[in-house]
Amino acid sequence: MSSSRAKAQTAIEVLFIAGLVLIGAAIILPGYMDSNTDTVVLMHVKNAADNACSYLGTGVAVEDPEHSSLNTLIEGVNYSSISCRVSRVFVASSTKDSISLNVTVIYSGPLDVGKVENAISGFIESWLESKGFSRVNGALSYGGKTVSVTVKVVRR
Repeated sequence: MSSSRAKAQTAIEVLFIAGLVLIGAAIILPGYMDSNTDTVVLMHVKNAADNACSYLGTGVAVEDPEHSSLNTLIEGVNYSSISCRVSRVFVASSTKDSISLNVTVIYSGPLDVGKVENAISGFIESWLESKGFSRVNGALSYGGKTVSVTVKVVRR
């Protein structure tokens, strides 16, 4: 076999191997990127819900726009601590274009469940916007996905 023919065969083999690697990456990466986006969104929503409960537990209202929805609750109990904990955060559904998450919060106190749900939902949205989520047509968006968060509050 001549030298140039051996080089040509080697070049073809290298191109074949490179093609296999690229096809493998094209098959694996999209699924990985979607699940990675879902994980990041889930982490941010859980952190926001945890921060809301921690803030309510202090019983102290800080005058800033981010906490305004929670301040209403604290003022409603005369600046007392509100016992609150995040029970569950999970991805309810996820598609290529959207992700829906459910958050369950357990609290005790005289506050109306609906008011607590609205306050924590407002705080989570505000928190997410401050962490790089954007608003597209009124809905939260991250990594090209529309993000929907449903907060359910249970009084114990």
